[in-house]
Amino acid sequence: MLTCVSRLRRGLGALLGLGLLAGCINGAGPAGDVPNAPPGLGLPIARYYDRWALEENGRCRWPSMLAITAGQVIEDTPERIVVVVGYTYRDFDYERESPIGGIRLGCQGFGNRRFVVDKTGEGYRVARMSGPSAGRQGTNVQGLSTRDELAPAP
Repeated sequence: MLTCVSRLRRGLGALLGLGLLAGCINGAGPAGDVPNAPPGLGLPIARYYDRWALEENGRCRWPSMLAITAGQVIEDTPERIVVVVGYTYRDFDYERESPIGGIRLGCQGFGNRRFVVDKTGEGYRVARMSGPSAGRQGTNVQGLSTRDELAPAP
C-alpha cells in the first residue's frame, strides 16, 4: 500500500520528468544548443559542468546537467563567449535512500551559472564556470577526458 509520502514522491518525480521532456522537445538540453547563444555550446558546457560542479553547498558532489533551460550571452568576442546558463541537475545517487530510512541521499534541482568559453581553431573549449566546483583531476564517473570539452565551432 502506498503511503501519502510515497504518492507525493512519485507525483513530483512525474512532474519533473514532464518538465524535462518539455525542455528537450523545445531544443534545450545538454546535447542541444544553449538558447539565445551560438550553436554548439551545449555539449561542452554540460560536460564541463558534469566534471567539475558541486551543488547544494558541496553536499551534491557528482551532479549531472539534465537539461539546459535558458541562456543569455553576456560577451561575444573573437576570442571567447561568456554565457549565463539556466539548467536542471540531478546526481547519480538520487534514488538511493539512507539505511535509516526515508531520507534521500542524492540531490536534484535548478541552477544558473556563468561559463567562459574560449573560441579555438578547433572549436569551443570551456575555460571556467561560476559557482562551487571540485578540484577533481582526471575523469569523472562517465569517463570523459579533458579532450571531451572541445566541440567544433560552427
